[in-house]
Amino acid sequence: MLLHWRNKQNARYYTVSLQQDLFGGWALSLFWGSGEGKNGRVVHQPVASEKDGLLAIRDISARREAHGYELVDVSFQSRR
Repeated sequence: MLLHWRNKQNARYYTVSLQQDLFGGWALSLFWGSGEGKNGRVVHQPVASEKDGLLAIRDISARREAHGYELVDVSFQSRR
């Protein structure tokens, strides 16, 4: 799962990806920065389960929207 937010007022972006790692665990990858491509950041954060990752995404979404970000893309990856 991948979600992408943009803030048009200050040209910033925030992206969250929830994926399963090679060992069956779950992790969130957080990407943020400016639209100019300078000084972006990446953080990988393990979560206990897919459910915990989805709950974390819900909280992140609420925070982004409270700070003026608009959700512009949601992508789902198929499970194999």
